[in-house]
Amino acid sequence: MSRIHNQYRELESSYNYIDKTECLEKEIERFPSVYIEGAAGCGKTTMMRMFLEKHPEVDYTVLWMDEDEKDKEYEEYERYVDKYVDNSRWLILENVPEELPLHTVGMIKRSIRRLGGQDRIILIGRNEIPDALLGTFWNREMGLVTQNSMLFDQDEVECLIKQYGSRTSTEQLLRYTGGWAGIVDVILRLESKYGAWNPESCWHEMNRYIKEIILDTLQREEREILHLAQYLPWVDEEMCEEILGTAHAEVILGRMLRKGFLVHTEGEPDTRWSVAPIFCHIEEASLGRRSEEHTSELQSLFAIS
Repeated sequence: MSRIHNQYRELESSYNYIDKTECLEKEIERFPSVYIEGAAGCGKTTMMRMFLEKHPEVDYTVLWMDEDEKDKEYEEYERYVDKYVDNSRWLILENVPEELPLHTVGMIKRSIRRLGGQDRIILIGRNEIPDALLGTFWNREMGLVTQNSMLFDQDEVECLIKQYGSRTSTEQLLRYTGGWAGIVDVILRLESKYGAWNPESCWHEMNRYIKEIILDTLQREEREILHLAQYLPWVDEEMCEEILGTAHAEVILGRMLRKGFLVHTEGEPDTRWSVAPIFCHIEEASLGRRSEEHTSELQSLFAIS
């Protein structure tokens, strides 16, 4: 069921935030709606909350959407959106699923076209813009903020390290996390409990965060590819289709690269990918454990090829 919240909770005053709202500000200025895309824990909601903190004049409402939204909710949803439009408020749709019911697509499109003045609709999802809304993007009725614009760069990681009083190497932390906001934050906070971090650190809270907040949101095909990539030097489209039976592997691999789960394999063609460092040593149970026999088979197939 969808859940309606009037507002986000306020940002913690004592927390160390990095302002990543620049790209969002530009898209909001140019388009009546904006789609914010990124994997769980990369900083989508924090960026939105920071934007709203900087713009207290914005009157907004948040609607959290779930994968199991049913047609029977149509009338309730329609009444709510109509009320929002009549009151000229910003509407923020969180957890936008990859596949939207037709009635929801229609309501979103009509709502965007009825916007006036400075009112906006913001959609936040873990995958690309849903296919049913691509026309809205092509027609310049929707802007796009991708995960890359939310990743911390070296200067930002160094700033956080100084704020936390950490002795961690900036280069090492950035290379290991890829600038993934939630993971950087968890590591630096845990240093006060466990001491200096290094890539070999196996901290319970960090591993649970990666599993429950990030990996548990992956689709089955993505989990299988990530598991495969843990055991092999690289993976490609043909390998995923032959070994895993993954349909449309190229699309899924591209999505996982875009979301930061895979990286281009150094010294290999652009069509080969490796698992991102942060996910190299995640326990198999987090990815849906395969049998030892099957794992051996994967490694044998790669050796033969």
